[in-house]
Amino acid sequence: MNFELFLESDLSVESLAEIIREIICTELNEEVSVHNDEEEIVIGTEYFALALELVDISDIKFVRNHYQIDVSICIRVQLFGNTLDQGLEIMFKVIGKILKKNSMLGTSCF
Repeated sequence: MNFELFLESDLSVESLAEIIREIICTELNEEVSVHNDEEEIVIGTEYFALALELVDISDIKFVRNHYQIDVSICIRVQLFGNTLDQGLEIMFKVIGKILKKNSMLGTSCF
């Protein structure tokens, strides 16, 4: 299962990626791998992969204009089929932890 999560954040993509990695590692006690290239930062777990775009692959400008929402970051999410139920549960926990830190992070999810 693949989907995109759009965020409005005052943080850089790199800073947000580090916070997400920290949430997954420390608060959810899951192992992660992190891979960077010119286009994205990919955070992988046993259950899912998160690709935080450094380059606007998902056309954020279109999303802003079409849906009339303020977004600045796109995270592409891929949940792995053999662990889909567990991946969804952990993914919702990650999103919940990000939302709880919302005021501190200056981040909103759409």
